[in-house]
Amino acid sequence: MIKPGWVDIVDEADMVVGQVERTPAWDATRHTPHRCIQVYGLTADGAIILAKRALTVSFMPGALDALVGGLPHAGETYDACAQRKLQAELGLNAPLTALTKLRDDETMTGQFAGFCQLYTVAIAPAVIQLNPANSSGLVTVSPTTLETWLTDATIVMTSATRHALAALAARG
Repeated sequence: MIKPGWVDIVDEADMVVGQVERTPAWDATRHTPHRCIQVYGLTADGAIILAKRALTVSFMPGALDALVGGLPHAGETYDACAQRKLQAELGLNAPLTALTKLRDDETMTGQFAGFCQLYTVAIAPAVIQLNPANSSGLVTVSPTTLETWLTDATIVMTSATRHALAALAARG
């Protein structure tokens, strides 16, 4: 049964071991291992489309991030969550390609934080309508410059996005 407002707690094998209500206090810490999804846009020529976080968001304002991201409701699959978030955030109903599931460790502590399933969606930047409360614009990176971006510390992106882009680069 899917429980909106709740998230699954997972172990290091990505098996559900419990559930927790998603409250503002939990959102602020997220110390319970959980699942997430990220969707990256791909243009016809293979460029990756990223969102630039709005300057008004509390976590990493202005940083590059996934085009779509979120947490599955308790009992919801990664795939169902990715489709739901694509529809909710961009108004799109489009096929997604599941890439890989990354283990997520807290950047500061190295503590196991759960898993993040990565997806791509084939899309033209012109059809993307971002929510200005969350994103201030789009950035497109070509496959040939991706490696440079990953090693350039002056390009600010969330740690999850840096890991996701490295996984995308590894796929070629």
